[in-house]
Amino acid sequence: MTADLGKSRLVELWHLMDDRNRELGLERYDLGDVHSHPLLRRLSRGRLGRVVARALRAPDLIAPLWWRAVLGVPRTVVPSVFYHLGLSYLDRERLAGGPVFPPGEADAACEAALGHRLDADLVCWQHPYSHHAAGWRSEAESCPHPPSCAHHTGRVGFMLVTVGRAHNRAQFIDAGTSAARALLSYHAWHNYDDGSRTMSYYPFSDDEVINTGLDAAMLLAAVPDRTDEMQAALDGLLRTALAEQHPDGSWDYCTRRHYERFGGRRVVDNHHTAMVLAALARILALGAAPEELLRPITQAIETGLRFYLDELFLPDGTGLYFPGRRRRTGVVGYTEGIGAVRAALQKVCLLPRDLAMRAAAMLPILLSRAIDGFLDVQTGDVACCRFFGRPYHLRSARWGSAPLMQAVTDLLSLGNSEATDD
Repeated sequence: MTADLGKSRLVELWHLMDDRNRELGLERYDLGDVHSHPLLRRLSRGRLGRVVARALRAPDLIAPLWWRAVLGVPRTVVPSVFYHLGLSYLDRERLAGGPVFPPGEADAACEAALGHRLDADLVCWQHPYSHHAAGWRSEAESCPHPPSCAHHTGRVGFMLVTVGRAHNRAQFIDAGTSAARALLSYHAWHNYDDGSRTMSYYPFSDDEVINTGLDAAMLLAAVPDRTDEMQAALDGLLRTALAEQHPDGSWDYCTRRHYERFGGRRVVDNHHTAMVLAALARILALGAAPEELLRPITQAIETGLRFYLDELFLPDGTGLYFPGRRRRTGVVGYTEGIGAVRAALQKVCLLPRDLAMRAAAMLPILLSRAIDGFLDVQTGDVACCRFFGRPYHLRSARWGSAPLMQAVTDLLSLGNSEATDD
C-alpha cells in the first residue's frame, strides 16, 4: 500500500492524470464497448454462439487495445465522463497546492458535455453501447422519443446544475434543468399506490434500475426552481429507494417488481451500492427531501453504509465486486465508494459517531488501494480493473482516470486528516 498519500502527492497525481487526459483526448476505448461489435452481438443470440463469443473474449483479456484495433471497435466519448471531470475540476479550483487551477476548466467541461448532447428538444445524452440492457428493450423504432440514457442524462445534468450554481452560469443551470425535464418527458415512469415511482433507463425500455432512478432524483434535487411535477417525481423515487432496501442495508440492482416482470438474477454489487448511498446523502444535503422522509433516509444511509463497509470491503480495504465472493471490484468500486463516504460525511450529524469515524478512516485506505492497484504513475493511465492479477489497461477516461481524479478531489475537499502533509 502507498506509504505516503500526502496532499502534495495527491495533487501531483491528479495533475498527472489530467495531463494524460488532455494528451489523449476524451474519445477513447471503454470498458464493455467490444460487446457492441456486430459479430459479437450476432453470436450472443444463440447458445453455441455465446460459447464462441466467450472464447473470443480471451484476446480482450490479454491485449485489449490490440484486440479492439483488430475488430475495428470505434473510440467514443462516453457522456458520464463529463460528470466526473466537471465535478473534479470544480473541487480542484478550490484547493490550494500545486499549479493554479482556473475556474474556467469546469465551465469548459460543461460546454464540452453540451457539445455531445443529442439533437433533441430537451437536453439529454445517449449511451454509446448498442448491446446495453438488450433484454429490456422494446422496438426502438416504435418509440417517439430520442434515445436518452437516464444514467448519463441524470449525472451530466447534475454536474451542469452544480457547476452553474457555483459559477453563477445561468446557461448551465438552464441546460441541467432541461435535462431534468427530459427525464420526466422521454422516459417511462411507473407510479404505484404506495407513493413510490420508478423511471426507465431508456425511453424504449420498461426497466426499474434503482441507482439510475437515484441519478434522476439527484438531478431533480439540484434544480433550483423545481416544479411540483419535479418534486413529486423526486419524492416517489426516494420512496422507491427506501422500500427496496433490504433489512441488512443492501439494495439489489433493480426493484422487486422488475425481477417479477423480467426475471433475471438479483444482484448486490459494489459500485451501484455506492451510487445509491451517494445520491441519498447528496439529496439530503441539498434540502430537497420532504420532511416525512428525512429520518427514514438518514436511517437508510446509516444501515446502507454499514453494510457497504462490512460486506463489500475486506478489513485491509480490498474491495469486493459482490458481497461474500472472491471477485475483486474494479477502480470504480473504490472511486464511487469514496464519493459515497464523502457525501455522507459532509452532512453534519448524518452518521453516528462510530460510523463516521470508521468511514473517515477508510477514505485514505480506499484511495491508496485505487492508486496502487490501477494507476500507472509513469504514464498517468488508469486501468479499469484487474484480470488474473494483471491490470486491464484501456486508457479509459470514463472507467479509469476521470473517476479516480474525482476520488482524489473528493478526499482532499473533505479535508480528511490522512490526506494532509505532515
